[in-house]
Amino acid sequence: MQYSKEIKTGFAALAGRPNVGKSTLMNALVEKKVSIISHIPQTTRHLIRGILNTPGAQIVFVDGPGIHSFKEPLAQHLNAIAKRSLKDTDLVLYVVDTSRQPAAEEEKIIRNVLLARTNVVMALNKI
Repeated sequence: MQYSKEIKTGFAALAGRPNVGKSTLMNALVEKKVSIISHIPQTTRHLIRGILNTPGAQIVFVDGPGIHSFKEPLAQHLNAIAKRSLKDTDLVLYVVDTSRQPAAEEEKIIRNVLLARTNVVMALNKI
């Protein structure tokens, strides 16, 4: 079998505070409902993968819990999952809710994104 085109592949992790629209964005990007959408914070508790296939590329989007500054055991566990999603990724899609004021979480997220040492795109949501 011969392939006439080189197919490019990559991983893109969605990062941001809880309830900024990461899951909604991922569902829109992959044109399929793969992530649960809810107004309740911390609905996403595991890493969810959605795949976008185009004629010349395949992108695996990774949606995880929002990163926040709460200290409870569940919150710390979810933060660890979210940080893990940033490892070994080709791109971080940093989703920001423009209807909310920046909070302590933003600094924490930016620090974690910078530690990932990868490409970053900021997506402004809820404009």
